[in-house]
Amino acid sequence: MSYNEIARELNLSVNKVIEIEFVALRKMQAILAKNKELREGLQELLAWLDDGYIQGVLR
Repeated sequence: MSYNEIARELNLSVNKVIEIEFVALRKMQAILAKNKELREGLQELLAWLDDGYIQGVLR
């Protein structure tokens, strides 16, 4: 499901949907913080998502 589809279904802006996703990922990061391997993988995912979000905003 795309961000646009989710935003339409929830009656939110795409930016709000992305913001909610980041909050959820940050909460997952806190929960998994005790497991080093998962934490490192999540850090990579967050960096990738941050880069994608920044590139999307700059377009």
